Amino acid sequence: MTLPCERYNAVTRTEEFLKDLLDPKKASYSLLTHMFAQLLGLKVGDFIWTGGDCHIYKNHFEQVKQQIIREPRKGPTLLMPKFTDLEELKNTTPGQYELLNYDPMLSIKAPMAV
Repeated sequence: MTLPCERYNAVTRTEEFLKDLLDPKKASYSLLTHMFAQLLGLKVGDFIWTGGDCHIYKNHFEQVKQQIIREPRKGPTLLMPKFTDLEELKNTTPGQYELLNYDPMLSIKAPMAV
């Protein structure tokens, strides 16, 4: 299986599979983390995102303040098929995966910074 990004760094720690993410595709990597954990017989550990070259433009200060005061919501639950090896995983289909209780917040609009 080829990983979609060479910057995917996985660390195992006492029955947990941790993900240190250096790429912005959080949802895809979260799913990949669950898949690897199941293949390896581990629990899913913390999801850690590391941002590089992050910055805030002057005309986005109000939107950042709005984001900071938001209260986090309970995360959704992922239902996915059981598999024990890579061949079984490769034979799964998107319809076999379900995200329960996904409650996204409204987007915060910001003007284009130029």
